[in-house]
Amino acid sequence: MVIMYYPSHRAPYLGLPGPLHASGGWMSYGIVEAFQEYAALCYQELGTWVQNWITINEPNRIIDIYSNITERHQAAHNLLLAHAKAWRLHEREYFAEQRALVSLALHADWAKPANPFLESHTVAAERFLLFELGRFLDPLLGTINEKKKRKGKYPHEMRVYLEERAKVYGLPKSPLPHFTNNERQELKGALSFIALNHFTTRLVSPNPHTQNTLQKKPAPDHDCLTLLDPTWPSSSQGQAVVPWGLRKVLKWVNQRYGRTLPIIVTASGIDDQASVEDNLRQYYLRSYLQEALKAYQVDGVNLQGFYMWKLQDRHAPEFGLFTSTQHQSKAKASIALYREIIAHSGSYNSSSTQPCRFTEQQEKCPTCEWMFKNKPMVVFGGCLLITSAMLAVLVVFVVINKRNQRHHTGMKKRRGNQQRRNKAPANYLCPAVR
Repeated sequence: MVIMYYPSHRAPYLGLPGPLHASGGWMSYGIVEAFQEYAALCYQELGTWVQNWITINEPNRIIDIYSNITERHQAAHNLLLAHAKAWRLHEREYFAEQRALVSLALHADWAKPANPFLESHTVAAERFLLFELGRFLDPLLGTINEKKKRKGKYPHEMRVYLEERAKVYGLPKSPLPHFTNNERQELKGALSFIALNHFTTRLVSPNPHTQNTLQKKPAPDHDCLTLLDPTWPSSSQGQAVVPWGLRKVLKWVNQRYGRTLPIIVTASGIDDQASVEDNLRQYYLRSYLQEALKAYQVDGVNLQGFYMWKLQDRHAPEFGLFTSTQHQSKAKASIALYREIIAHSGSYNSSSTQPCRFTEQQEKCPTCEWMFKNKPMVVFGGCLLITSAMLAVLVVFVVINKRNQRHHTGMKKRRGNQQRRNKAPANYLCPAVR
């Protein structure tokens, strides 16, 4: 697999040649034609050795460099058109001989509602996925949920949201561009497989619009706030380890775009500061590959590949499977684990542990299954029980407090009466004198 354009994600050039960037970069349509010429050179020189091409790596992260919302949408628009040009060129002139597959790789972290009991958070999480993934996949593939596939168009929900937002902010129109009829024809089906780069899961909530947040930085296109759950294990760089998120995002893509095209996880990994015994990466490998296997076998996702990011560290230990010290490479412990998982077709089997027989397996607990299926009801019942207990404690406290007050008042009255009796003049009864 070869990536044609792997951007640096840093201003000012974004990995582009200086003159091309100076002429407008991804804001100019001229870069679309230039990228097609560059793709032709790649196919001519390397095509006989390459089975899978990635035209652009993570276009949904490239656009983050632009601060203006209109510029972000225009850059995404031209990135899509550049990919489509490169794909059509390969289809016309090189596919018959080279038989390679061509795609673009999207950064695909899963989005979970920060508060699953609030509809606004659920809507925000879905909107986050549409802006991150649907913005690029819908114009190429359409969706299986609509009677007439909307290939060559941005997600309908995305356009409606941006139009409503433009009205709120007093803008003349939505910043989302439109494709011409010729561009729609080029975009339709211009994808040989779906390539996803998945690393973690994020909690998503609606972005609170306060004066302070507006002054700090402009809101993202999806207008969502991303958070991390502090209870999730995380790396030194703050990347949360959430294995089930991979299965969730694969299932979401499968449900929206169908099983026709294969899905390949083109990058997944975690930073680990250990130079050899990278235990965190071993846990990441085992758990994430198990979830990928579940997506393939249980959910029916057409998953055809999984690539670890990345092969080797440059200097300090980070994402690499090999450490580099004084220009010499040394395999980390995760390499042996990765080799074993591959040998067992995605499952991890330790020689020291044997799988349990069916008779030795723990029986399922009906109560646990019911609680798992009815988590919202259990949480609500728990909250209700805690609230009732707190009210009961409060009532008991009030009753005891009033009783103590009455007792204290009675004591004060008795003391007052005693003091009045002590102050009264003494009457002595003397015997009569005769």
